[in-house]
Formats: sequence, C-alpha cells, structure tokens
Amino acid sequence: LSFLLVGAVVFFLSTTGYETDRFNNLISKKVKKAEKNLDVDLKSIKIKLDLKKFDLFLNTKNPITKYQNINLPITELKIYFDFFSLFTKEPYIKRTKFLFNELNLSEVRKLIIRIKPSNFKSFILNNVSGGSIEGAVDLSFLENLELSSYKITGNLKKTNISSVNNFKIKDASFNFIAESNLILINSISFHLAGIPIINGSISINKKENILIEGSLVADINSDTEKLSELVKLLPNLDFSDKKVKILGNFLNKFTVSLDSTLKLKDYNYDLTGDLKNSKIDF
Repeated sequence: LSFLLVGAVVFFLSTTGYETDRFNNLISKKVKKAEKNLDVDLKSIKIKLDLKKFDLFLNTKNPITKYQNINLPITELKIYFDFFSLFTKEPYIKRTKFLFNELNLSEVRKLIIRIKPSNFKSFILNNVSGGSIEGAVDLSFLENLELSSYKITGNLKKTNISSVNNFKIKDASFNFIAESNLILINSISFHLAGIPIINGSISINKKENILIEGSLVADINSDTEKLSELVKLLPNLDFSDKKVKILGNFLNKFTVSLDSTLKLKDYNYDLTGDLKNSKIDF
C-alpha cells in the first residue's frame, strides 16, 4: 500500500501537478528583488516533479511578464527551489527555466541596452536588424540570487547583419545553444552578397580569447551580374570587363581568433568544392 501510495503521488506530481497560490507573492517579490525593472504577474502555479533529476519545481503557464514596460512572450516558467528551504522564511531559488515565443529583434534591441560587454551591445544595436528569436533560457543561482551559470537555446529567423566594408548578411536563420564560455550554431542559412549559404555550423569558444571555428556550404549558380556584389568584398579582383558564370557547391572552412575587445589576432580560411560548370570570357 505504501509503495502504491508513493507511486501514485509521484505519477500525479510528474504529470498533473498540485495547484496552489501560496508561492505567487513570494516569487513576484524574489523576482523584483533580483531585477527591479522586471515585473511578473503569476496566475495558477503547480508543484510538479522532474523525474529526470527527481526534483520538485513550481510551474506556471503564460505569466504576464514585463521588462521596462516591454511585454515578454513567456509561455512557461519553471522555478526550482531547494526543497528544505521551502519550510523557511526565505526559500532559496536555485534554478529557473522559461520558454518564450517569437520575439521581434526590435524588442530585443531595447532589452540589451543594459547588458555587458558594451562592444557586443554596440554591435547588436548598430549592425543587426529585422527577424525574430524564440527559445528557452535556463538560469542557475547562488543563495543570494547571484547568477552562477546559464544556458540559452533557440532559433533565429530572417535576420539581417551588416558590418564594415559593405559586408552584409541577409535573411540569416539558425539554431543555437549559448553557455557561459561556449556558443554552438547550426542549421545556418543566409545570403551573402547574393550568394546563398544553404547549411553550416559555427562554434565560438570564449575564454581568455575568442576562438571562432566553422564551416559553411555555398550553392552558387551565378553570372557576372550576380557576382558583382561579392567581388566588391575582394578589392584585388575585378570582373567588370569579363563575362563569368559559375555553377557548383563549395565548402568554406574558417578559423578566427579575436582578443577580448573583438580585435582580430589571427585567421585561417580553406575552400573546397565541386565545380559543375564554369565559363570565363576574358
């Protein structure tokens, strides 16, 4: 009977959960204490069980969440407490996880004004436009609500990125995983100077320096007119008086090393491909 009772409780907490409003005010106050510009209005909260980690957490759907009066499209919020601290006056939030629907990059630009480092913030504000982002954020805390680690997963859709020397990326889409010292990006697609990048992956290791390694697959079916924008990026080449046609698939592998200020230290580039058809009239 005891075994059946425990099994029933575990099943109930891992599926339906126990609904309560006891923690609504507590969570709102904790959030406000950690970030004064963040307001969270919770509806129903359920106590549930994470079977993988055998850990109790509070779960709520579609909380009304605002940061500096910007509505955040959060669809689900999970808050993991230290179990024994629930019986004290100051329960310890050790982890939170929230999922959010598509958020326009224009809203994200407003949110990152307060973040560091400033050079990264400046790049986003001045060089990124359009598109949207959706995903999940997993945050772990120390007892004083100081952030100890994080993990962000999601996907970016139809975003434009510009840089110096007319270097423009259009309609960029990819999936990503971001942690404290590592960012992984895959299923990359975008248009660079009229050339479609159909797939690729990039890893960014952030320690003392920043190491970027990646590979991109380009599917090229272009003539002189279509290649003219790409040639502008290569000042030593001039196809203006030549007729060129290229058809093929190309694999671009690269490694880039940056210092903490994003200044280029070293790089390596390798190109291999399958040239199916080409024509050059000198």
